[in-house]
This record gives sequence, structure tokens and C-alpha cells, in this order.
Amino acid sequence: MELNEINKSYKEDGAKLAKVNTDRVKNKIVELEKRVIHLSDEYQDLSTKKARAERDKDTATVKAVEKDIKAKNEEIKKASSSLTKLKEQLLKAQKAVDDHVKLVEEMAMSNPELKAQLDAAIKTKFERAVARNNSEKEKIEKQVEPLKIIKNAAQKDPQVFHILLGMEEDYKNMEMLQAIIAKGNKSPDEIDDAQEKIAEFSKQREAKKSKLAAYFKGTISKADIDRITYLKDLDKEIKSSDRKIAGIDKQNTNYETAIRNIESKTQTQTQATSGVPATKPKWWQFIKRFKNWYHKNDSVKTTDSEKEESHDSDPTQVLDKNAFKDSMKYDVVRDYKNKLEEQYLKDAKAQNKAAKVAQKDEDEKNGPEL
Repeated sequence: MELNEINKSYKEDGAKLAKVNTDRVKNKIVELEKRVIHLSDEYQDLSTKKARAERDKDTATVKAVEKDIKAKNEEIKKASSSLTKLKEQLLKAQKAVDDHVKLVEEMAMSNPELKAQLDAAIKTKFERAVARNNSEKEKIEKQVEPLKIIKNAAQKDPQVFHILLGMEEDYKNMEMLQAIIAKGNKSPDEIDDAQEKIAEFSKQREAKKSKLAAYFKGTISKADIDRITYLKDLDKEIKSSDRKIAGIDKQNTNYETAIRNIESKTQTQTQATSGVPATKPKWWQFIKRFKNWYHKNDSVKTTDSEKEESHDSDPTQVLDKNAFKDSMKYDVVRDYKNKLEEQYLKDAKAQNKAAKVAQKDEDEKNGPEL
């Protein structure tokens, strides 16, 4: 089957899946699952009731309960049948979609150049993600570094701690007075008095800020000092930043492991194909080989003159540098690429987790250093 035909069928099956994979259907499945469980519990209660009646030789009750058991069994069958039907519809529709993606996967497995292009695209995406993460990490570190310097100084020098404590007390008093004004149940004189006190506390707070800035001799900006309100919030912001950085580092570790895995696989495939040490193919070689595969699988005919003029050693003869890019216009190829990305990251996460567990076991085995 040609790629455009695969994609057409894939989109049609995707539309069918969308019709059955709705919130309404999902909710109905949940309701039916609960109903089957509930009916099964009632059935069990009736069975227990029947057993007691038989033990007591209560024939009338046994007959009545048997009638209820029969009716309950029919309800269970009906609910179970509806549940099975809905689940099978979803499973069938999902399988039809998955089969098309699998077909592209098989196509890629049988064409190393297509797989190499997909891997290269995914590797580039991961590398860009790492670069974005590093940029975000640098931004967070830059923002939190002054706060860490202030906190560290406060832990070592009582003078800094008392300045910060005084700033916090001024801030608390200002907040309390602002809350009093906001209630609106004070006289104009009382409001004026509160506002005067706020201005005084603000002045005191600014003086303490200036003193703190002088302590650090201009290495900490006023804008960073202005961020400090409650000391607990200072610590909270530092911890929050550290968690974000740890999350970025963990994500990058997974990306970097996936990148190494792709590079290792590409090198292994190249060695297996050529039988000689791996060398990275030139970009135009990838494009030309992929172009040949693309023409074969998408009914794109190459003219005799193009065949005659095409040479592996001459990049100037490559007529279509966008063959791989053109294939990405197909939903099924893009979705296969996404599936491949997810699998690379899943494998990387499992690999890193296993390495972490192994390192922990090794540390425990060796015991603490003396």
C-alpha cells in the first residue's frame, strides 16, 4: 500500500475512533462497570438469602428468591453485554488506527534511510528541548541566586538576620493596617492615622532595605531585596526554585540518555550495513536514498533522464531535498514519529531509573566511607 493511501485510510479510521472515543462513551463505560459490580453484589446477597432459606427449609422464600436471582442474572447479562459491546467498539477502532501506525513502523524498519531520518529529526527535537531547558534553568538560577546569597548571609551573620526580621515586622504591620482600612468601618481620623502609620513603617522598611543593600556593597540589587516579604516566603521561593531546577535536570537526563541511545543505534546500524567502522553519512546521501524510497512507496515516478543524471557522489544532482519533509505532511507518519519519541523517552527513563537503583545498591553494599 502506498503512503498516501495508508494516510487516507488512517484518517478515516481516526475519524471513526473519534466518534466512539467520546466523554459520553467513556462515562457510559464507567457507569456500566459500576452497575455490573453493584448487580453482582446484589446477586451474591440473594444467593446467600436462598442458602439460608434452604437451610431453614423455607420453601416459599426459596422459590421467591430463585425468581429474584433469575431476574438479577438477566440484568447482569444485559449490563455486561452492553459493557462488552462498547469496549469492543473502542478496541476495534483503536486497533484500526494503531495498525496503520504499525504499517509505517514496518516500512521504516525495512528502510534504514527513512528510520535514520526519523531518528535524526527526533534527536534534533530532543537537543532543542535540552537547550530550552538549560535556558530556563539559567533564568531560574539567576533569579534565585541573590535570595540564596541573602539567606546564607542571614544564617552566618546575626546582623543580616535582624535586618530581615525587622523588614518582616514592618511588612506585617503595614498589611495589618491596610486590612483595617479595607474593612471600611473606621472614621476618617482613624483611617488617616492608619495611613500615617503605614507611611512610617514603609519608611522604616526602606531604610532597612538600604542598610541590607549597603551590607552587600551593591552586589544585590534593590529589585531583589524588594522581593523579600516574609522570611518563610524567602525560604519557600528558594525551595520552589530548587525543585524546578531538579525537575529540569531530571528531564534533561532523560533527553540526553535518549539522544545517546539514538546516536549509538545509528552508529551500530551503519556498521552492520557497511561492515566497516561507522562514518556519518552526508546529508545529501540521506536525502537521495530517502527520495528513492519515497518515490517507490508514493507512486512518484522518476524519469529516465533523472535516473541517468543521479549519482551518489554528486550532491548537485539531488533533485528533491524535501523528500523527508514532504513525508511529514502525512498524519500517520507524524503520529508514528510521535510514538517513536515517546518510546525513546520511556526507554531512557527506565534506563536512568535502573542505573539509579543500581548505584544505590552499590552504595549500600560498600557502606559509608570511614
